[in-house]
Amino acid sequence: MGEGWGEGWRLVNLMITNSDIIDLLADMLRSGQDIRIAVTGRSMGPSFSSVCDLVVRQPDDAAIHAGSLIVFPLNCGWAAHRVLAVRRHVGEIEYLTKGDGLRQLDRPYVKAGDIKGVVVGLGLESGASVDLLSIQSRISARLAVARAWVGLGLRYVLRIDRQSSTARTSGVKFNS
Repeated sequence: MGEGWGEGWRLVNLMITNSDIIDLLADMLRSGQDIRIAVTGRSMGPSFSSVCDLVVRQPDDAAIHAGSLIVFPLNCGWAAHRVLAVRRHVGEIEYLTKGDGLRQLDRPYVKAGDIKGVVVGLGLESGASVDLLSIQSRISARLAVARAWVGLGLRYVLRIDRQSSTARTSGVKFNS
């Protein structure tokens, strides 16, 4: 045998699928490890670009609010999109989400149990990092939520319930 493959080694056909990698990442999050994932899509542009990594942590339902960035299964992989609204539906917490760079909402609502992680930071190509849990980042996230609702325009009619001073649209209760 050649150098580096001493006796006793044999080659085995091994195919690692996206599903295997996603399962491994989910296991890492469940064990309490933060993971760093490269941004590959454009659904969150211009907020994120392909020159940054997302730092993802195990989800804490109590800490997820409008403006949070959650990671959840979408199509054949994971997506990291912004929470626009939180609602309790049939005893279960659900999240209305949208990519900052997209014109439409994600459907259906993301159920709390489907969330794989929460984005807590960005790693930039320059080596700098951004803490998304800081006050400044949380204010920016709230502004992004407001921009998203304005961008959705007249397709969603917002009505203010003055008695309870909560905003509602299509049965969605907004929580801070």
